Amino acid sequence: MAEELDELNRLAIYEGLYIYIFEDLFENDRLNRLPGENEILQLANQIAQLRNQRFFDSRLRRIYEIETLDSLINHLGLVNESDATYFTSLNDMWLYGDEIRYSGTRFQFNAFGSLFYQFDKTKYNENNQL
Repeated sequence: MAEELDELNRLAIYEGLYIYIFEDLFENDRLNRLPGENEILQLANQIAQLRNQRFFDSRLRRIYEIETLDSLINHLGLVNESDATYFTSLNDMWLYGDEIRYSGTRFQFNAFGSLFYQFDKTKYNENNQL
């Protein structure tokens, strides 16, 4: 039971990302059909595995990630066209889909520091002696 909860928590972290991927593909008219629950879990599991792999070269990592996602989405038969719109949509959502995007003006102020105060009551005589 604990292992199942750990797996669900791990997949829930990436829930927003695969939703954004599917929404963007749908908006760009690249989905054949909406994915089923099993297909969503497969993609979420794949995303979790990809996000937890380590690479020395970020370019090779990005290529591997996009190729793996593309392969799975095509294997599941979810896309109708693998063209530039599909790949730019997939790439954009993979890179920025789980980030909050702000618009407008934002003012932010942070202040860090410390205050140290010490009071010492010492009497000195005229010759600066205690």
